[in-house]
Amino acid sequence: MNFVSFIPCRLGEPITAIDISDGNIAFGSIIGYYGVYNIDSDELRYGKECLSELVRAAKLFKKKLYLTNGDENIAVVSLDSLDQMVLQEYPELRYKHEVCSNYLSFFSIEKEQNLLSTILVFAPTTEVNRQILERPNDVKICTYLTRFTESGQAEQHEITDKIKLKNYSVIMDFSDSRLLYLFRRVPSPLTVDDEPGPFVVCVHDFEKNDVIKLVDLPESIKLLRFFGTGFVFVLNNKSLAFYDIFLRKTETLFKNNITIVTLAVDPHAGRVAFIDKASNISVYDQKQNMMSISQVPLKSIATLPPDLKNYNNFEMEYPYFAALDGKLFAFTTDFGIYAVKLEN
Repeated sequence: MNFVSFIPCRLGEPITAIDISDGNIAFGSIIGYYGVYNIDSDELRYGKECLSELVRAAKLFKKKLYLTNGDENIAVVSLDSLDQMVLQEYPELRYKHEVCSNYLSFFSIEKEQNLLSTILVFAPTTEVNRQILERPNDVKICTYLTRFTESGQAEQHEITDKIKLKNYSVIMDFSDSRLLYLFRRVPSPLTVDDEPGPFVVCVHDFEKNDVIKLVDLPESIKLLRFFGTGFVFVLNNKSLAFYDIFLRKTETLFKNNITIVTLAVDPHAGRVAFIDKASNISVYDQKQNMMSISQVPLKSIATLPPDLKNYNNFEMEYPYFAALDGKLFAFTTDFGIYAVKLEN
């Protein structure tokens, strides 16, 4: 394993989105700045100006960087002119919710069709009256599925009639036309039932307009990501597990002895990489059905700069993010982004 690069961020201004493609690492932050690091040229470039809000998601597609700007906007910038003021926003992709403008966005590349898809989903918050949010006929809850072509043209589909997430629905992943999320029934303020229901894992297929509800999974799961015929997830904070949707079966892939803080999947290579709170890196290889890397300390990498060995990377307990592309694994920390090459 070799150290590739470190991209610093200011403490208290964490990175909130990250992606890897063709030797480029793209990222965006909680205060709206964004940039791209090219590994071959060892060049780090930032956008000329910050976005108006935090970057919720980032995706590299062909020669462009796609960014979710806050709650409503999709922004696109050419990699050839990243450091120039050429940021393009799509005003037709904006939507202002009448009750709450809190959205989450996820990107996915449809490789067979050579398209980039993004899903923009209304996510209720506890600051809004729960009774209003949970009206069964609340037509204000809007969801958009947008597809971008290689030329940058956008086609947007409103799929509100297909999905209406309610409070305590937590989106975990989006892949092509499928959405993976957790749902929990919330007690109604009008009833004496004051106990919330159990978490249910849901897989929503927009093409088939079908929802698979998985009620046989424990509540102690997090970091769910589509993978193969199902999804991987972290169980009890420390174990990497896989759930096969068709077989309805859970398999424990690896038991870590330290809390796992983030993970990433490369579905085409059949790999899952994760890092724990003590900065140990592990990789599961689906083709070999084994751990190809098991708890290798980041600080043990010989090429890691000495000053980085003094960092305790996960003390702030932010949400941390990671990306995996072939042999390249990048992950966010309190101090910035680490990129490592998993194999020599």
